[in-house]
Amino acid sequence: MDPVGLIVMLIILALFAGAMYVGYQKFVVEGDLFKTQETVELPTTPESSYRAPGEVPGGVAGVDNMKGRPYASAAPAGIKYYGGSDKLVPDGEAKTADVCKEFSASNGINNWGWDRINKSCFAYIDSSFLSAMTEKDNVEAPSQYIVGCTNPGVKVYEGCRDMDSGNVVWGYTSAGNTNGPGTVMSLEACRALANDEGYDAFGYRTNRHSGLNDAGGGSCFYYKDPEAGLTGWSGNLTDKAHMTTCTDPSKKVKGGCQ
Repeated sequence: MDPVGLIVMLIILALFAGAMYVGYQKFVVEGDLFKTQETVELPTTPESSYRAPGEVPGGVAGVDNMKGRPYASAAPAGIKYYGGSDKLVPDGEAKTADVCKEFSASNGINNWGWDRINKSCFAYIDSSFLSAMTEKDNVEAPSQYIVGCTNPGVKVYEGCRDMDSGNVVWGYTSAGNTNGPGTVMSLEACRALANDEGYDAFGYRTNRHSGLNDAGGGSCFYYKDPEAGLTGWSGNLTDKAHMTTCTDPSKKVKGGCQ
């Protein structure tokens, strides 16, 4: 190789070596190529005992629960319990809330209540009485009681009943009403009676009604002509003392139950 070619080659090698050195300093010595990567801990959601909306610790999984129960003052005519008292399952026989829920389910009751201290159960003849719990001042002893729905998909504060379908609405109208039997019963019992009597719609006096009693009008009254009296009416959300219902669960009140 001639001297000029040798010099050119040496210059190229020198430049290459310089570039390699600069790259080493930049990406290895000063950079992060061989640095130990720091572990970044991502925030985690703590494990919770809540498995569905409305569950509470100590309650029943899969259905809506609330702590406490309505004060007796929310029922001007007195609370109407299944079994006549809040000891539907006696003291000491309900170690968990599941006992109360299963007892209600086996007896066709859509609500249950558990006394955590006395280990007993109760249930309301009129489950819409639970609507009182939307007002904080109406809630008694949240540390002692848990109330809940027997079936999933419904809310305690709506009386453990579907209030979105339009079959049942709050309030009543005075268009052509006639009283039913003078007894206090559940809304579903009133539905069965209305069906037997041939009425397409009926009204229900809830446990928040001041005149609810066994001697007078009782729970039920009927609409003689719901097509004329109810069509276009969607209820009255401010009236929790009454409910209006189509006898056929597939019909809507605002459609005159037709």
